[in-house]
Amino acid sequence: MKKTWYLIIGVVLLVIGCIAYGYHEHHKPKTAQELKTVRVAYLPITHALPVFATKELETADGPVHVELVKYGSWPELMDALNTGKVDAAAVLVELGVKAREQGIDVRAAAALGHTEGNIIIVNKDINSVQDLKGKSFAIPHKQSTQKILVDLMLEQAGLSEKDVQIVEMSPPEMPSALSVGQIAGYSVAEPFGSLAIEMGTGKVFEDPDHLWHDNICCALVFNGQFVDEHHDLAKSFHQGLSRCRYIFRRTSKGTRGDFLKVHEV
Repeated sequence: MKKTWYLIIGVVLLVIGCIAYGYHEHHKPKTAQELKTVRVAYLPITHALPVFATKELETADGPVHVELVKYGSWPELMDALNTGKVDAAAVLVELGVKAREQGIDVRAAAALGHTEGNIIIVNKDINSVQDLKGKSFAIPHKQSTQKILVDLMLEQAGLSEKDVQIVEMSPPEMPSALSVGQIAGYSVAEPFGSLAIEMGTGKVFEDPDHLWHDNICCALVFNGQFVDEHHDLAKSFHQGLSRCRYIFRRTSKGTRGDFLKVHEV
């Protein structure tokens, strides 16, 4: 009987100890670095370069510490942003707008907007848009500038999506998919277009600027709850990022629509 009581008391003490430890870990003071950290999601494309520049230029005593979180596809990245797993992201403008339409609290800042960072690549057997009939053509997401560029290209040639199979594909997978004949071409942000050229498996097919002058792509988008709870930190990160936009030879001229104006940090 005594052994049973000892066992019960031991279990109770263990549970109390675990609860106390958990409470302590949850409420213990955060380090200075944790207090000023912004977790930023990105895909490995050139449109995310200002995020990397901001990270490189940060100092130990600066107002912001940038933690970069890499993702392989836009759906993964948007899920992380929408659920608060990350605080901000360099993301397709169209995906940010779509999230707002769905009632998700994401807020775009007037930063990282830029133009003409996209490229259209095909295999060496494709010489005209007509040659794409019945073949697969890849885009990173159906809600993207790359998709709009493909639609414009087909329209100018008198074709539509009924003539070409449009498939979604993660940008890093596109060059290899082209090389093995899985797709006949793709529309994407750099460097994944130039990679196919370097591999000798693809060629530049269409100048996106001819289809849509100053075409846009990505913007900096915050998780809304993060902005509400850490407004000064979000503002400091936004300011630091804006200073790094010199990386691009041209900044955006047409990306600040209502979505960007209303939700500018």
